[in-house]
Amino acid sequence: MEAKDVAAMKEQSGGEVRIFHIRIAAETGGILLNDASAVFRSGTITLLIGRNGAGKSTLLESMAGLRELAAGVIYYGQDSLWRGKRNSKLNRDVLLQLGISMQQSQSQWFKSTAYEEIAYSLKPYSVAREIQSDLITSAANSAGLDPDLLERDPWSLSGGQQRRLALACLLVCSPAWLLLDEPTAGLDETGKRRLAEVLAFHKGKGGGAVIATHEPEALLELADQVLVLDGGTIRAAEASELPRREEPAAMAERLAAAWHNKHQHQQQILQGQLSSINGASISLIQNRGDAGQVLAKDTAQAGWLHPHAFDPRVLMAAYLMITSCMLALGTWRGIAAAGAVTLALAGPCWPLFKHWIPVIRGVSLLSVVLIVIAGLQFGPLAFQWSGAEATAITLSRLFLMMVLGMPLLGLVTPFRLQRALDQTFGWLTRFGVPVAAFTMLISLIFRFIPLLMEEWGRFRRVAKARGKVASKGVPLSQMKVMLLPYMRSILRLAENMADALEARGFGVQRKKPVYGFRLRPGRSDLWLLLAALGACAVLLLV
Repeated sequence: MEAKDVAAMKEQSGGEVRIFHIRIAAETGGILLNDASAVFRSGTITLLIGRNGAGKSTLLESMAGLRELAAGVIYYGQDSLWRGKRNSKLNRDVLLQLGISMQQSQSQWFKSTAYEEIAYSLKPYSVAREIQSDLITSAANSAGLDPDLLERDPWSLSGGQQRRLALACLLVCSPAWLLLDEPTAGLDETGKRRLAEVLAFHKGKGGGAVIATHEPEALLELADQVLVLDGGTIRAAEASELPRREEPAAMAERLAAAWHNKHQHQQQILQGQLSSINGASISLIQNRGDAGQVLAKDTAQAGWLHPHAFDPRVLMAAYLMITSCMLALGTWRGIAAAGAVTLALAGPCWPLFKHWIPVIRGVSLLSVVLIVIAGLQFGPLAFQWSGAEATAITLSRLFLMMVLGMPLLGLVTPFRLQRALDQTFGWLTRFGVPVAAFTMLISLIFRFIPLLMEEWGRFRRVAKARGKVASKGVPLSQMKVMLLPYMRSILRLAENMADALEARGFGVQRKKPVYGFRLRPGRSDLWLLLAALGACAVLLLV
């Protein structure tokens, strides 16, 4: 953005929030919002609507400074949300004017009681202790949270009660702007009315609110504008996109007619499909007998960067072959060759693991520190490369092996990995080896790693939002606050996963397991093996 555009926007801002040509990248790659602009005026309420995944939550988190902008600017009045060279730091004066409530309220609790949670939200504002109690009680009352719930564990509250607690954590700080993500989810009609009253009072005081919702009808009467996130941009909602108020009888009649029409349409489609199937197509499907290969063939046109492109057994064999050769390298010429092999094989898979950049950066920094420590000499203090070279070669080798293995997380699903292990080692069950238990454990580990990373990212954003952290990273003081709740959340995830597995019958030993499909190597697996053999030949020659 040119300087003259920024200057003109600052002059026009006043008490408004202006989003000007922002671009936001998705965590999994690609662009979620592109060249999006909008204006939110003080004393107004704006509803954000759009399909799932359109970027509503991402936009709110970006307005709260929890996500970096790839391009564009956000101004609150005449103050920029980001400041410093290359937008390296958040404007804390702006952060103190904001209050954001995320979609999953149960992911943001750091304290042992609801009262302490509300008090924790006041911490960045340095409020005198003698008035804290009155502010907390008033906020809880305004949010509709019963006084007897203030001494309860936040995790023990119902979904609607946790929504009210999240709202109370915002109201106690009296922010100028409320950024609410699905605030009506889990609320009954009484809770929705109470929320509408709170928003109306906030609006009457001159405050603004931006609300992402899938239930716009609950707050439509309060809204001053409704915006739609569509195709990476923001536009005003059309009349046909807004919900209409209906009498209960008319709504019931409309829903019944819609269900009847849909049922008839599905029957017509089914009859057409049945009439179009001939004997040749039936025999083709029966002869294949492999749903996994059919799916792989269907998805091949989308490229080979998908979990059904390769047999997991071939992937693991290729990885073990190459890394075994890497372990034998002991010179910098060998490390250079290993780096070239890693770049050639893992480079095309970059979209699968580029979200691991923080991990790669952290391991690189740790390796440099260890190399420096290995080369330190005392009396006199000096650094000798001869003492650090062996450590540098070893850590470089391990680093390349880690990077080469990262695409495997995107090319192998836990289910296909479990099936591969069952097919490979299933014969050991004849000797009493609990193969099914081991394969299930490995599958769960692969399922749980993404959950751990996702949950950590969520707690990191919550800690920054509630602590009004101006730096890009999370300070140590916030990390200490996050650690115990994070572990508690992970244990809850593990408990829920165990209950789900038990409900689906996992762990019940079957004498003759029935497989929905069996893995069979294909042409892509042959090419992968040839590439691995070529890489091994290069490393062995070096």
